[in-house]
Amino acid sequence: MKKQTLLRRFGAALMALVMLLSLTACGGSTFDASSYVSAYLKANVTGDAADLKGFSKEAVVEVTEDYDSTIKEALSAMTGSVKLSDEVQNQFTDLIKVMLDGVSYEVGEATELTEGSASGYTVPVTIKPLKLDVADELQEWAENLEEDESILNDLDGFYEKVFGEVITLLKEAVAKGEYGEEKTINLTVTKNENDLYEIDQNQLTEMGQNLFTTDLTGLTGLE
Repeated sequence: MKKQTLLRRFGAALMALVMLLSLTACGGSTFDASSYVSAYLKANVTGDAADLKGFSKEAVVEVTEDYDSTIKEALSAMTGSVKLSDEVQNQFTDLIKVMLDGVSYEVGEATELTEGSASGYTVPVTIKPLKLDVADELQEWAENLEEDESILNDLDGFYEKVFGEVITLLKEAVAKGEYGEEKTINLTVTKNENDLYEIDQNQLTEMGQNLFTTDLTGLTGLE
């Protein structure tokens, strides 16, 4: 695998990772849409579904399982067919959780829908995308690595070093706490055919796509 292809994969994987938010429904006669959205997002971002217990047991189970599977899918997307040591895989799992812990969003006050026949609410969520710009550092590091022919002849060792460096750089980027321009996305919460509230999937996807920004997808010159 060319180094350019390998490094580009990280950018694609990061963009896939931010689409982790999935659809979950909840029921109940008294419904606080803002609290539900807050609990739902917390469960998806941190894996802590305790706040969802007041809405429905099914929502708690589903979101918790989604969080665990998301971590595994993100790790698989980042590593692909590359075989990494258990140590590096564990470091990557920790990285993903650190990245999710660094996201910034604020849930606003819900307003009841007034148009159409649907029963539901609009809940504004203001997001500040976490910047994960590490392309320059990674590209410089990779170019310096080319001088070590012994490493390039050992693919397993090469991959271990590349993934280890990516983990380090991304954790440093998260620690900087730099964010892009904030954006507000309105989430629509309506009842489905089973009379359970659910959040619009397309709007959740849009929110997910705005949690992070990265320059890794633009890497060039690493043939």
